[in-house]
Amino acid sequence: MTRSILRQIFRDHWESFQPKLSSLVPEAMVDVINEVVEKMLGCRDPEQGYYEYRCLKCGYRKTVAMTCKSRFCPSCGKVYVDRWVEGVVKEVIDVTHRHVVLTIPAQLRAVIYQRRELLAVMMEVAAQTVREVIESQRAGLSADRQAWNRPSWR
Repeated sequence: MTRSILRQIFRDHWESFQPKLSSLVPEAMVDVINEVVEKMLGCRDPEQGYYEYRCLKCGYRKTVAMTCKSRFCPSCGKVYVDRWVEGVVKEVIDVTHRHVVLTIPAQLRAVIYQRRELLAVMMEVAAQTVREVIESQRAGLSADRQAWNRPSWR
């Protein structure tokens, strides 16, 4: 059994779900989604590649499977999140803060899928809205947009 419940769910159901994917997302995203899921499923699988370390004195061997380095992967994605948090912590002084999460309404998701460039516009509008709400306060803002196949925007 794998340590990741998400990975296990994909292992158990991806093969039957995959044919339905193109009816649920824009065609342009199907290849990207397939790629990240396949990477995640092969993460830490020695058949996908591994390093072997050997002690020159006693001959002990240690095999370490390669990772996928995908942000979608539960274990590799945590590395990205930890690095992002570390960077933010270095930039932010120790002050009281609030975490605000803005989501895309379900009615707009299909439009955003079709016109990905609108994400940047939405991020700017969201940031401006938060700035206006907290205008009377002395505040800073850190924003992050996550997309399947692009680096984080901060």
